[in-house]
Amino acid sequence: MLPQKKNRYTVKVILRVALWAGGAVMLLFTVAAVVVHFIDWRQYAESIADSVKEQTGRHLEIGGPVAVGIFPVRVLLDDVTFANAPGGSRDVMVTVKRIGVRVTLSDLILGNLALRIDVSSPEVLLETVASGDKNWSISFDVPGELTFAQLNLTDGQVTFREHPSGAEWRLDVGNLLIRKGLSGGYTVRLDANMNDISVGLDGKVRPTENIAGEKETLSINGQADISGAKLTFEGRASRDTDGPIVKGDVRADIGDGPVIGKLFHSSLPALPPITISTGVAASGQRIELDNLNIVVGKSSLAGNITTDMGAKRPKIKGTISAKLIDLAELTSRYKNEVEKTGAPAPDDRQSPAETLTFPSLDM
Repeated sequence: MLPQKKNRYTVKVILRVALWAGGAVMLLFTVAAVVVHFIDWRQYAESIADSVKEQTGRHLEIGGPVAVGIFPVRVLLDDVTFANAPGGSRDVMVTVKRIGVRVTLSDLILGNLALRIDVSSPEVLLETVASGDKNWSISFDVPGELTFAQLNLTDGQVTFREHPSGAEWRLDVGNLLIRKGLSGGYTVRLDANMNDISVGLDGKVRPTENIAGEKETLSINGQADISGAKLTFEGRASRDTDGPIVKGDVRADIGDGPVIGKLFHSSLPALPPITISTGVAASGQRIELDNLNIVVGKSSLAGNITTDMGAKRPKIKGTISAKLIDLAELTSRYKNEVEKTGAPAPDDRQSPAETLTFPSLDM
């Protein structure tokens, strides 16, 4: 056989094999899609609910249909609810309109079960119940072969309710996206409103090695925008026998105090721009603020504060000193009222302030 004819014959054989293989794959996926369509997947949903009940002691209900797809490989669950802890203010802790779980074909081929989870219209209640327990304290085992690639949450609402005061904070989530990075770790992006105040967050969390070469430390870098107030954090989180430890540096630039006060249901006065910077070390319920610097317009304060909320009676101790307090600038919001009422005008002096020390303040 001539070389040219032999080459043409070889190409034809390869094309035929490729066509037959492609046809076989398409036929296999078509048959799988038909089989999947006729399977009653609710029986497996009930098994999942039983497993959740066994591990958490709470009831998981999938009220809507359960759908399984092949292109792409996915599972869709509608009208999902998860029960609240005993003694909670309502029976249900979580309701979700739809949960979708996807796995890409390439991950399946490589044997990597990296889940991509889409959550639509969740409503979550986080609260301390009458016993003092937190309703989100849940232990649940996840199969080791499963990994997490992405979480995309849209149109959600998270409510935090404190017992017994009844204080409540509401976070309306437009979009929360948590995605695994190519080099490891995760990126986080949040667009939300808290108590009708806009909140935006961008951050990165990635594992780093400790001295022993073990990846037990997380590097955390993030920026937040709360109605124009800029917050940044750079630090690390690790774990020891007493629980998680977070250390880092925080900076906040606040231009509108009254707006920020709404987040905490408090009334803050109209003040000049505020800048706060501090080192933070948090372990359990103990928080230390070191090298704390607060600048309000021309006024400035510095010091350190330690809080211990784990004691029987919460404690706060520390030292705050001020190099300069500009009373005229801080009290300028009263000028209009002074002119109307004829009250004594605020002191216009710029005064150095003595050190304020509170070695132990029990609450």
